[in-house]
Amino acid sequence: MDHGHDCTDTAAAKKHKPRRKSANTFFPLGRWLLYHGGVSPRWLLPPLFVLALSLPARAQDAAASLFAPPPTSTSAEASEGFHAADANGDRVVLLPTAKTQPKGLFTFSSYDVVLLQAGYAITDSTQLTLTFTPPVQGSMPLDFSLKTAFLRGPLVRAAAMASVTGLTGLGDVGFVFLGRAGAVVDFCFRSDCASSVTVGSNVTFAGAILFMWNGAGLVWRVSPHLALLAEADTLLPLGRALGQVNGLLAWGGLRVPGRSWSFDAALGYSPRAGDRPLALPLLILSYRPGA
Repeated sequence: MDHGHDCTDTAAAKKHKPRRKSANTFFPLGRWLLYHGGVSPRWLLPPLFVLALSLPARAQDAAASLFAPPPTSTSAEASEGFHAADANGDRVVLLPTAKTQPKGLFTFSSYDVVLLQAGYAITDSTQLTLTFTPPVQGSMPLDFSLKTAFLRGPLVRAAAMASVTGLTGLGDVGFVFLGRAGAVVDFCFRSDCASSVTVGSNVTFAGAILFMWNGAGLVWRVSPHLALLAEADTLLPLGRALGQVNGLLAWGGLRVPGRSWSFDAALGYSPRAGDRPLALPLLILSYRPGA
């Protein structure tokens, strides 16, 4: 018997005998766990099953947070954007805007030192304004105005106005009373309304005298510390009491805005003021304490 030959054949047979692949061959992670810790892959099935169930819910929450609208601000923060950011932000030159001053704040303005104005915001949307001049030869005009904002959209704001004007010391006439009522609309270029176009109109009446005052203005903020002003005002009679009396006054100017102190310099021009055109310079200084 050739045992050497048999041993050689047996070794060759074992060498070429195909090995049966275990389950761990197809699951490298399972082989690694069995080798290092003796953990069987079947123990991973429950946590993997729970994880698979939770993935759709987490994906849904992530999608909801991605497309959810931004959180809404408080009413105080929302109303702040509709107020006059500057001391003179509630007007163009002479034309009022739809903005009001923040609640509880006073404003004081001087028009060429001669015409004085004081205002107070009684609510977030309503303000009172008193305009007067120092007594000149016994005559003292006095104007009391109420403005309330009734529309505050992202780019469109509107306000209603009512005014009472009294003139005293007019000789034999004694006292003259004028009433005005109208509205004004702002068309904003952006959400903070730092730049806007304003259109306004009111009807003025004094007994049988009735006329309409219309105005359009532009505030264009070219930098944080400078704005351009443009305004046109017209006066049209209603009825026959004033005949053909009418007028046009155009303004152009610069504004230095500020929360507490603001300054306007404007030049008015009227092509039909008597026999010749009229040029009217105007300097306006505004102060808002506590802003």
